[in-house]
Amino acid sequence: MSGKPAILRQRAEQDIDEALAHLSAHPGSASPRWGHELGLPGLHAWPLTRFPYLIFFVERPGHLDVWRVLHQRRDLPHGLLNDEPTLPDTD
Repeated sequence: MSGKPAILRQRAEQDIDEALAHLSAHPGSASPRWGHELGLPGLHAWPLTRFPYLIFFVERPGHLDVWRVLHQRRDLPHGLLNDEPTLPDTD
């Protein structure tokens, strides 16, 4: 990656950590909407607090497989279907 370095502010890092901690404890609380709409069973989305981004993940035995973090105004189907990880459990 070239260009200026990105600096993750403490609040942004805390928001991501809080979202992932919540999802680790309660993965079923995330929305399966995009998984249903795109024919990707098991794909769920969770919004970041205070930021217009969604965390997309699949629950696997023993861990959460985080696919992408995308801005809510992006072309989400394009962002999810390009470079699509495989769905079968590969624990």
